[in-house]
Amino acid sequence: GDEKPPAPASDAAAKVPGTAGTRGRAKGLWRKLKTTVNNMSFINQVGRMAETARPSALKELALKPEHGYAVAMLPTVDEASAGLKDLGVSVDSGSFGGAADVEDVLSPAVALTFTKALDVPDAGVDRQISHVLLRACLYDKGELVGNVATVKGVPATDANGVPTWKFGDDDDKDKNDFHLLARSARKRPRQAAANHGGAGGGRTDVQIHVELNVVPVATAEDDAACFETDEKTGRRRRTAQVDEVCVAWGRCPWPDQFVGGSTSVDVQLSGASMDEPVALEPSKLAAKRASSVFRKFTDKGKLLAKGPTLSVKIAAANYKHADLVNKLPRDVLCPAAMVPVLATFREMAAVEAAALGRRGVYRNTCNPTLRLLPTLAADATVCHELVRAWRRTTARWPPAHLKDPRRRGETLDGLVLKFWPLLHSHAVPDQPVAGNVAATRHREGIVRAFAEDHPVVAMSRNPDEWMHKPFDVAELAHNFGDPLEVYVR
Repeated sequence: GDEKPPAPASDAAAKVPGTAGTRGRAKGLWRKLKTTVNNMSFINQVGRMAETARPSALKELALKPEHGYAVAMLPTVDEASAGLKDLGVSVDSGSFGGAADVEDVLSPAVALTFTKALDVPDAGVDRQISHVLLRACLYDKGELVGNVATVKGVPATDANGVPTWKFGDDDDKDKNDFHLLARSARKRPRQAAANHGGAGGGRTDVQIHVELNVVPVATAEDDAACFETDEKTGRRRRTAQVDEVCVAWGRCPWPDQFVGGSTSVDVQLSGASMDEPVALEPSKLAAKRASSVFRKFTDKGKLLAKGPTLSVKIAAANYKHADLVNKLPRDVLCPAAMVPVLATFREMAAVEAAALGRRGVYRNTCNPTLRLLPTLAADATVCHELVRAWRRTTARWPPAHLKDPRRRGETLDGLVLKFWPLLHSHAVPDQPVAGNVAATRHREGIVRAFAEDHPVVAMSRNPDEWMHKPFDVAELAHNFGDPLEVYVR
């Protein structure tokens, strides 16, 4: 049949470690050892780096499927009740209901805009730098939790020659747009945080962990070394590895209240690892500029004297997205442009769950968006182009259209089906090492050209490369009970 009846393990069985548990622990230890070896390989490739620089911890985290967008997007199945834990479904949600049909518990949310990073330390590597970026993740109770999000960086210098980074994508023409939206049910109210030994929004509460990373230029030999042979199929495949250097990191607080709708904070940055942080001193140039007679008592002079800092504007969610934020997953960190896409996905999941009824979440259905979007989002290049295509399609929509769940659902269905061939075509090469500029641009060009044309036109240019096994509707089969491995390969 097409059903997967739940089979929760008994308490007694759960307490006794069996061969499956042993294999799971062995697999975890092997993955950790493999990551350590990959990090050492990256350090050997890059060579010398600054004393306070380290391979990026958030890039390492982003390589794990459980810290990708798929986990944040997908509803969690409660095997005991055969229901969905984090997706409140109303009996009246069959016609795309309101926020209560999608989220049974509201979560706090804030919009983050990274104004600039001042006095950014040098990575100290001998190689040229391909590009820079900011990575972010939620931090709670001493752990990095949830998915990892990325913001493009642009290195520059201020008027005094001090190294400064700006942030944002070239596509973000709307100045009202923020960089990232943070939403988390882990956020505690002011009184609850105070009971844990601190004021609301303090260190005992949820924070946003950020890294400033640089990507050294990779050689062809570096790229060729990132392959391994699959034991089952014998085919060579590319292995993901850490290819970014973290030059500084810090933690942005999550305020409980905003004055005038927003607040700005200057996050003090640290170096080295999270376990053994090192305070970063001002660079010689920054210290010299801060001590000048004209700047000593100015805000800019005081900021330069602190050492490396990241200026962040924190505000309530953008007015255009206010109706959509409550439909997002309870715990997610995503770019502004992804908010309507993720909200629409969750709406469609709620409608699907309502149509299936109680204990129906284990039934197979044909739903392209629910089945394919998490897989498309796992590829950073494909996800970026899909979001760009969404923005082009909805750019001239009036507010009424953006609030119409059915119109958004039909639009997302069309885009997902359009991008479907990218998951199977030989024309799209594997993701190269981030520092391989030529290979990265080549792959981005292929995906962008496909996204900007009709699929028939794009796939007709080089039909041999775009050949796909006969399209099978089974590729669109969706089941809420499917494991994460079904979505992220």
